[in-house]
Amino acid sequence: MTNVVKADGSKAAFDMAKVRESISKAARDAGLKDEESSTLVESVSKDVQEAHNGEDTVSSSAIREEVLGMLDRLKPRVSRAWREYDRRYKAANKKQPHM
Repeated sequence: MTNVVKADGSKAAFDMAKVRESISKAARDAGLKDEESSTLVESVSKDVQEAHNGEDTVSSSAIREEVLGMLDRLKPRVSRAWREYDRRYKAANKKQPHM
């Protein structure tokens, strides 16, 4: 089983469903139709899973960059939607007071 090392150093079991959901959300934000989105999710998630099959650990940032690289080649508007979401999310978290 492959573990994912998160940005905070914690580890979690590799969960392909999370990768698939992230790609799907970006595809939806980019305006892809359901069939086109499903094909893209299947293709990219299969490649990611094959690339990390048998590895002990992989960083979440490595997975993210790998997925975005594939999306840059296959569907640039989907990778742009993903990055835009990241920018909005990070900006919103900076505005939140830390407790």
